[in-house]
Amino acid sequence: MSQLIPHPAIAVGVAAGLAILLMFKLRCLHPPGGAVALTAILGGPTVQQMGYHFVLTPVLLNSVTLALLAMLFNNLAGRRYPHPLAPEEVKPEPVAMPVPLTRADLHQALQGGELLDIDEDDLQALLQRAELIAQRRQAASA
Repeated sequence: MSQLIPHPAIAVGVAAGLAILLMFKLRCLHPPGGAVALTAILGGPTVQQMGYHFVLTPVLLNSVTLALLAMLFNNLAGRRYPHPLAPEEVKPEPVAMPVPLTRADLHQALQGGELLDIDEDDLQALLQRAELIAQRRQAASA
């Protein structure tokens, strides 16, 4: 972004925003990833001289080192890391409701609520909103 946008304050905002958007879309949200985008722009002449090599060193090198240390530490502590993938996703039985919920109902309910850090109260409120939306949809089609 620093090569495409000459004004650093705007480049920083766009870079961090794009980094967070991509992490969100890839379902791997990790706030320090946005900080790496900021560092690439605000890192000064040393980072600018490195150009795209900044991605390899220090970013990739540090990421690989941290992952290897995490594996070593967890294995020495008797924990399996990284965790193996489940052979098959276990899906719970559907909850009987007087009005069936569709994926569109849930999507519409999510649009009006929290997306992250959801707890039991938030989930209950989300399901109640989705149920109300499903009831309205069913009443409209009747």
